[in-house]
Amino acid sequence: MKFLNVLSLVLPAVQAMPANAPRGVRIRDEATLERLKASHDATIKALKDGTAYYPGSHALQARQVETIAGLAGFAIVELFGALGGTVAGLENKLIDLFTSGNQDEIWHNHGHCRTYFQTQGGGNCETRTYERDSGDATATHEDGDCAWIDPENNDPPVVYYEGDPGIGKYSIQYTATDEYTWDEVEGSEKCSVQGLCNPQYVFYRDDYNLVLSTWQSQGDVSACSYSGGDDCKGLCMSGVKNQFKSGGQVWGGDCAIPCEDEATLPDE
Repeated sequence: MKFLNVLSLVLPAVQAMPANAPRGVRIRDEATLERLKASHDATIKALKDGTAYYPGSHALQARQVETIAGLAGFAIVELFGALGGTVAGLENKLIDLFTSGNQDEIWHNHGHCRTYFQTQGGGNCETRTYERDSGDATATHEDGDCAWIDPENNDPPVVYYEGDPGIGKYSIQYTATDEYTWDEVEGSEKCSVQGLCNPQYVFYRDDYNLVLSTWQSQGDVSACSYSGGDDCKGLCMSGVKNQFKSGGQVWGGDCAIPCEDEATLPDE
C-alpha cells in the first residue's frame, strides 16, 4: 500500500494556510498542490471503490427518508478512518443543513454558501463563490486551464483554489464534453451542448473531504415551491445561459455548497 503510506505523509498539512494569505486565489504553491493532488486522488479512488459515504446511508430517520433526495450527488470521503463513529453525525448535520428551513430555490438561497460556474466553447471557465448571506460574489476566478485537451488520451484538469471567504480550500474539475465523459467518475454524463460541462467540486477538510457532483444534484423548481424549499431534489441548477453568444454557447450553473464552518465534525 505504497500509495497510502505516501498519502499519510502529505495529507495532515492540507488545511494549513497562513493567516495573511490572499483571499480568493488559485493555488500555485508546489508543496500545497502536491498535498491537495494526493488528497484528490484518494477522493476519486474512494468514490470509484464505493467506500465514500452518502448522506442518509446511515441511520435514516423517518423525516429524512422523504428529504434525502435533496442531497443527491453529495458524498463524504473519509481519510484513514479518521471519522470513526462521527460519520453518521456528520451525515445528519449535512442533511439538516440542506433540507431544513430553506426558502425557495436552495441554489439561490443567501442563507447558504453558494457557487456559480460557467464555460464557453470548451473553455473560458469562470467560477464564483458566495459567502453566506452575500448577494454578490465574494470571489471570482477566470481560468482557461480548465479546458479538457485531447480527452481520448488525457484526464480533465483539476484547478485548486483557496482564500474564498467562508469556503476554504476546494477544487473544480469538469468531467464531460459533448463527446466524452471521464471514466474515473461513475455516472458521468455527456454535455447536452457543444463544449465542456458537469463539474465536480471537492472541498478539503481535516481528515475528510466533501464532494459535490453537480450533474447528479440537479434540482427541480416545482419541488422547491411545493416543499417550501425543504426538498429541491438537488443542490444545483445547470443549463445553457446564453445560446447565441459569439464564440459558442455559454453553459453554467448554480449550487448551494457547505460553508467552511458548517460541515465540521460533531462530538462523538
